[in-house]
Parts: sequence; C-alpha cells; structure tokens
Amino acid sequence: MITHPGTQEALRTHLDWLPEPDQIVLRPRETKHGLKVLYDDGHVIEFAVFDLQELTLARVNEYRVVFEPADASISAVLRSLEAPDAPSTFDREREIEIMLMLLVIGSGRVARGEIISGGRFIKDFALSGLLRLLAHDHPPAVGSIPDNLDPFRRVEVCYPALASQLHAALLLEPLAAAAALLDIAETTLQPMPAAVSVIRSEIQRAQG
Repeated sequence: MITHPGTQEALRTHLDWLPEPDQIVLRPRETKHGLKVLYDDGHVIEFAVFDLQELTLARVNEYRVVFEPADASISAVLRSLEAPDAPSTFDREREIEIMLMLLVIGSGRVARGEIISGGRFIKDFALSGLLRLLAHDHPPAVGSIPDNLDPFRRVEVCYPALASQLHAALLLEPLAAAAALLDIAETTLQPMPAAVSVIRSEIQRAQG
C-alpha cells in the first residue's frame, strides 16, 4: 500500500482498516515497513505500507497497480525498482567457488559435532548458491517464470527434474546431502573447477 507521507506508520500499527480485524490472531512486524497477519480461519495477509519516498527501498518483480494518482507516480517508481532477470555483475566463477567452500565449511562443522550449524551451511547457504547458478546456467521450463528475488521459489515448476533431485538430497543427513548437492552441481554446472576433487575428499573425510 502506498499512502500519504506521515500516515503510513498508523496503518502499520492500527489494523482496523483490514477486513474483519477482530479475527486477527497474529500480527508480527516482519520489517520496518511490513507485517504478516494471521486470521483465526488460517487466512494470511502479507503486506507493507510505504509512502512514495519509502517505496524506493523496495524491490519488485511482478506487480499490479490497482489505484494511483492521475500522474502515475506510483507506476513510475515501481518501474524503476523492477528486479533484473539476472544480476548484471553475476560472477559465475566466484559463485561456484563460494558454493563449494560452503559445502566444505558446513561438512567440517558437522564433523566437529555442530550438526545444526553445519547442516544450515549445506542445506541453506550452499543450496542457495547452487540454485542461483542453476538459474544462471539453465533456461527454465517453457511457460514458467523464475522468481528473481528468491532462488528457492518456483524451483519445482521451472526445473522439475532437478527439483526432485534437490528434494531427495535435502532429506538426507547433512554430510550425505553435501555429497548429493556436489553431485548435482557437477552434473548440471559445466565447467567446474578442478578443486571439486578436493571438495569431495573433504566431505568424505568429514563422513569418516
């Protein structure tokens, strides 16, 4: 919602303007500008309230303006904020190396007994890098639109075959997941650095 300057905080704080406000059971403030609202019947509303100046802090991809001033000022700002399909400075070699390093670091932490932290490095941080690389290297399935703000969104629609492999990897214990993600990376990302053999050895070392 885009509103007049000075009124936006009241709209974030007092939710009487939402439908059936008496049925709201949770309303956490997620960011400075946005909230998540849960109703007692399970319906969820996610929204943010900006004035026109604050709107420049946002990033958007798909949007629809349903009401705005005659000068089309809101649409003009939104067009300037559209996220590009791919980062103009995407450094593929760097992204691959970081993804591989995250697999090594995560595996090392798991081997030291830091299973939760190491698992997050493998199944979150390294996976996120792998998804960005997949989106960069491979066109999505015909008729699908990747989410260029969140690499975890729409993977099943854009890359159905790979999505099933990734899902299977995530169901494994962290070190087995690291090995499986490395296999997927080797199969789908070419060329890969020669250091892949070292990464595999380190994962195997962590596995004992």
